[in-house]
Amino acid sequence: PGNVIPGSMLNPIGVKTASFWPAPTSAAANYGANNFTAPTVIQDRADQVSGKLDHEFTSWLRMNLSYLHYGSTETGEQWYGNIATTDGWVLKRWVDATQANAIITPSPTTVVSVRYRYNRFPNDSRNVSVGFDPTTLGFSPELVRQFQAMQFPGFSLQDFNGIGGGGNSLTVFNSKNLFTSMSKFAGKHNFKAGFDYRRINQPF
Repeated sequence: PGNVIPGSMLNPIGVKTASFWPAPTSAAANYGANNFTAPTVIQDRADQVSGKLDHEFTSWLRMNLSYLHYGSTETGEQWYGNIATTDGWVLKRWVDATQANAIITPSPTTVVSVRYRYNRFPNDSRNVSVGFDPTTLGFSPELVRQFQAMQFPGFSLQDFNGIGGGGNSLTVFNSKNLFTSMSKFAGKHNFKAGFDYRRINQPF
């Protein structure tokens, strides 16, 4: 009656899930037309620290160590203003870069340089609803235990915007670099030789 589905016929999980959709901000002109618009604020933050230590062990050996850390937090658009929003993600990136460098002068005409670098840069993407308990929507604990992550489930609807969903991922990249060089001065001549090894690990 009145083109309204009786409440007794509504799925309680669907009713609870639908409560996370925000109320319309305008009347739709036709079926499936947009009836919700909202501003969103994206907040990003980045921090960086670095340090370096130089030391002269002997007249023919000098070394230095350096370290750099960079971290950033990027957020996706949270249109709904709650944990069930679409595009609701937080991406954390950080870089730890270390370097050790040695300069050796075994004789007044010979200079040897050895440098080692190790960089690590993880990308950690998490949905804003991570930690949400799906049993609060009415799902059984037995079913929730089979979920890959504790977060708001994703629902997609034809002709309408979905709700929830979004995956989580952690990717850790790292690189290694070993560089050596030697310079030899002999009268008016200068001889140089070196070796450069680099390895970049990119998980798939």
